[in-house]
Amino acid sequence: MIWLTSTVLLVSLLGTLANPAISYSSSQASASSAVNVFTSPSAASSFLQCLTSSIGSSPAFPIQQQDDLDSIAKAILSDVSSVSSARTTATAQALSAALASSMAELLVTESAETEIEEQVSALSGILSQCFIQITGAPNPVFVSNVKSLLGVLSQSSSSAQAIAETQNAAGISTATQSLGISAASSLLSQNLVSSLASSTSFASAFSSAATAVQAGNIAYNLGLNIATSLGIANAQSLATTLQQAVSSLGAGASSYSYANAVSNTIGQFLASQGILTQSNAATLASSIAQSASQSSTFAQSQAAA
Repeated sequence: MIWLTSTVLLVSLLGTLANPAISYSSSQASASSAVNVFTSPSAASSFLQCLTSSIGSSPAFPIQQQDDLDSIAKAILSDVSSVSSARTTATAQALSAALASSMAELLVTESAETEIEEQVSALSGILSQCFIQITGAPNPVFVSNVKSLLGVLSQSSSSAQAIAETQNAAGISTATQSLGISAASSLLSQNLVSSLASSTSFASAFSSAATAVQAGNIAYNLGLNIATSLGIANAQSLATTLQQAVSSLGAGASSYSYANAVSNTIGQFLASQGILTQSNAATLASSIAQSASQSSTFAQSQAAA
C-alpha cells in the first residue's frame, strides 16, 4: 500500500525544505551542510534499509504498518534509482518530501489515538539514528517536518471526522423529519377519505363529469375553495395539483377513487408547505371535509360554466 499526501502539503513541505533560513540554523549548516541522502542512490538505499529494518524491529509499529512503511521505502527507492545520477537539489528535496509526507499520512491513517504519540517518538528516534549512521549527523529539520505534517494531517482528519458526524446527524434528523411528514400526510388522508367518499355532494359533483377535463376542472375549483377556507396563500398551487391528480383518473371513476386522490394530494401538499403536522392532521381533515362538502356543488357549477 503506497501512501500519498495532497499536493498542497507536498508543496508546503518542499517550500520549507528549500528555504535555508527555515531548514537549517547556521551551526547545523556548517556541521553537515544538510547532506541529503537522496542525492546519492547508494546513500538513499542505505538510509531506507536502515529505516525499514529499525521500524521492523520496533515494538511500537504493528505488522501492517511495518509492511506499509516498507512499501513506501521501496517506492521511494525505485524513484531514486530511476532518476539520473545528475540529481538536482529540487529532486532530492522532492524525494525527501515524499518520504516525510507518506510516513506522516500513514501514521495518522492507521494509528489509534492511544498509539500515535508512542509511534511518533519511536519514528523520530529511528530517523535520527539512521541519519547519523548514513551521513554522520542527525537531521532534526527533517524529523521536525514529519512531526509538523503529522499535526496538520491529524487536524485535517479530526475536522473531516467532525464534518462527517455532523452530516450523519443531519441525515438522521432529515430522515426523522421525513418520516414525520409522511406520517402526518397519511393520517390526514385516512381521516379525510371516508368523509369525502360518503359525501353526497362530493360524489354527485364528480359523477357529473363526462370527461377527464371536466373532472379535473371540478377538482381545480374544489381546491381553490378549500385553500380559501383554510387561509392558504398559494391557493392556485393546491388547485392545480388537485386538477392534475384527478385528471389522471379520468371520468367515471368511483367516488372513493376521487376521494382517495383528493385526500392524498391535499395531505402531501399541506405537509410540503409545513402546514400539516401529526398533531393537527385530524383537525385539518375535519375542516377540509366540511369545506369540500359545502364547495362541491359550487365547484361542479363552475366547471360546467
